[in-house]
Amino acid sequence: MSIRNELLEEILTATETPKPLMSTQIGLFTDTIAQNPTGIGDAGKIQLSFGAGGVTTGGEFSMASNGLLSCNIGGQYRLDVTLRIGRVTSPGVSRVMARMMYAPDGIQANGIQVYDTFAIEIDDQDTIWREQFTIDFSPTSGSVAWVEMARDATGNNSGGILTYQPSGDLVSWNEVSSTSLSLEVISA
Repeated sequence: MSIRNELLEEILTATETPKPLMSTQIGLFTDTIAQNPTGIGDAGKIQLSFGAGGVTTGGEFSMASNGLLSCNIGGQYRLDVTLRIGRVTSPGVSRVMARMMYAPDGIQANGIQVYDTFAIEIDDQDTIWREQFTIDFSPTSGSVAWVEMARDATGNNSGGILTYQPSGDLVSWNEVSSTSLSLEVISA
């Protein structure tokens, strides 16, 4: 084989497109209750819940009723969180923020924020926003994760997680969930 062909082969091998990652849903946890921070700032923050709790299909994760997600089997996963944020009282502007926390050692007091904080500014009462964020992560067995929500001091003390019950001829429809968390396992 000539040096030119060897060089061309090395270049082509180095520039090959990697195989796309695939994901398979292993769990979905939802809640239909309103959840509101207890006040403004860090002292008023809350940990969001995602329903009654449960275990993913292969036992990879356990979800507690208080929203604490425990990793039982380490690996590469995708976490998709949907929150319905809004307010139904108080004129003025409120600023509601949420973040994902992770404790590799399984102790919440040792938790660190992962990824960005996201914020919603609500300048109208009777408003519900749908916010969603997706995180690809590789938790270790024994680690825990959770979502926190707080109201920022630059806004008023209102706003949180809301739900909505369809009415009129839509009463047979399911209630709008306030929080949902979907877990997927990622594979090549």
